[in-house]
This record gives sequence, C-alpha cells and structure tokens, in this order.
Amino acid sequence: MTNKKYTSSWIVDWLDGYRETLDDFYPSERWAFKKLPEIIGAGTNIGKVLDAGCGTGGLYRALSNNLQIDGYMGVDINPQVIDRAQVLAASSERCQFLCSDILELDIPPASFDTVISLSCVDWNIETKKMMDHLWTLVKDGGCFLLSVRPTPEASTNDISKNYQDIGDLSIPDRANYVVFNEVSRVV
Repeated sequence: MTNKKYTSSWIVDWLDGYRETLDDFYPSERWAFKKLPEIIGAGTNIGKVLDAGCGTGGLYRALSNNLQIDGYMGVDINPQVIDRAQVLAASSERCQFLCSDILELDIPPASFDTVISLSCVDWNIETKKMMDHLWTLVKDGGCFLLSVRPTPEASTNDISKNYQDIGDLSIPDRANYVVFNEVSRVV
C-alpha cells in the first residue's frame, strides 16, 4: 500500500500564506521550534532540515526568518503545492522542494539534523511506516519533530471512520485522519 496522492488544486489556495511566521503556528509547535537549537546544541542553527508534508513552504519561511538553517528540503505529495512553493522560494539557494511520497524518495539514512512533519503523517495511509522512515533520516544527535492528533479514545487508522475532506467540496479528496491514544499504538 502507498500513500494517497492528493490532487486537489484547492489546497494550494488554502495553504498559500498559511503558517509563514512563527506566530502562525500552535503554541506547542512554537515551543518546539525554540527548543530545536538547544536539542541539537548548535546555538541558533538547526542544521540541514527536511520538512515532510511541506505544503507551499510556509515552515521554511517561518524557520529561516528566526533560526539559522544550513539547508532545507521540502517534500509534498501534491504537485500543485510544490509548484507554488518553488515560486515562493525562487530567490533562495538554501532550499529545494520535491514532489514525491516521502516513502518513495531515495534519501540516504541520517541525512538531516532536523526532520519535521506537521499534520502530514496522520493524513496518510502508511502512517507508521512514514514515522519509522523519517526517524531513519535523522542524524545522530539530531531532532525529529512530529505533530499528530491525540485522543482519549482508542487509536485508529481507519479512513472509513476518521477522515477529513480536503479540497473543493464538490470534488473532495478524503484524507485519512489517524488519531493516536497515548496508551495504545497504531500499527
């Protein structure tokens, strides 16, 4: 099984201008971003960054305006959002955007100091496989920042029960919506 390839062009407009400054992120995410340099132990430098599920690249703009980044790779499965990200970052030599399923991209292990995936792995079919794979891409001493949705109920990875419609409501893409319980594990 592979991840769902979202095709809605609506998501480009939705993500355009979305979460481009640190103030645009959730308080828990802002807290984690501020902790990254401390965890990596490099002043304000978070090194080489992989953003899995980068959308139009808002995280790159937010991080690069507040922290030192040695390089940035944004990966998203939707070609329209990658096209927009490339336009928005055309003047930056420190970043690249690739359209791919992160599980199909050939990246050597331990390639990144910081791996971030916000609201991405829990929107996909191969959630556990993605989490495991992203961990392999983190260098020793690096950091993996992942956001998921918690619940007091049982964990689930069933698109027939938990989903989010994204896109134009007349032709929606149905996104898997994995929910994690702190006690039970999604397999």
